[in-house]
Amino acid sequence: MGPVKKRKRGPKNRETKVHLIFDEKARKEYLTGFRKRKNERRQKAKEKMERHLKEEKRRIKQEARDFRKAHVQNFTPVPEVDHLVEQKTYNLPQHTVIVTEIDNSEIMNNRGFLGVNRDESDAEVNTDNKETVHGKGKVKARLKITKHGKMQLKKAGKPKHKNMTHLQDKHKLKKERDKRRKAEKIIRGKHQRKRTNPG
Repeated sequence: MGPVKKRKRGPKNRETKVHLIFDEKARKEYLTGFRKRKNERRQKAKEKMERHLKEEKRRIKQEARDFRKAHVQNFTPVPEVDHLVEQKTYNLPQHTVIVTEIDNSEIMNNRGFLGVNRDESDAEVNTDNKETVHGKGKVKARLKITKHGKMQLKKAGKPKHKNMTHLQDKHKLKKERDKRRKAEKIIRGKHQRKRTNPG
């Protein structure tokens, strides 16, 4: 064997060297910070979900507004076609009956109701039941809407939404939270009973 040649080493690269230092404080922060970091992640996720929920609500409201505008525009009466609608008049011995076609716009203007058939004498009696707005001198008729009628109006004014995942997520989280709180309340109640009744 021949003589072993020593390799020449280049200068030490001190810029990219890594110095490992054991820091007890940093170690403790890392080990005890799991809960803190988890809560931060939860908070971020909650804020993100709330932001998406607001955007979703805003989008749904805008769609409902657009739907209502289009719906009202579709049912506005056209003056050029009014003369084509036939009105039949029947003269009976006690009263006169006029049969005409009803537009959806008339129903929409009256909040989904056509109105009640009234005799002229009934109309005079019902003027006492009207409510006057104090200071304005206007007469405002009372209109009672049943619960079912309100639901029908809401359904008519809202478009169908298929992807409302953020709302569903929010309701699911609320349900879980309420369930957890109820369980905690029951447990707390049991512990309090044990303390008051030892034995």
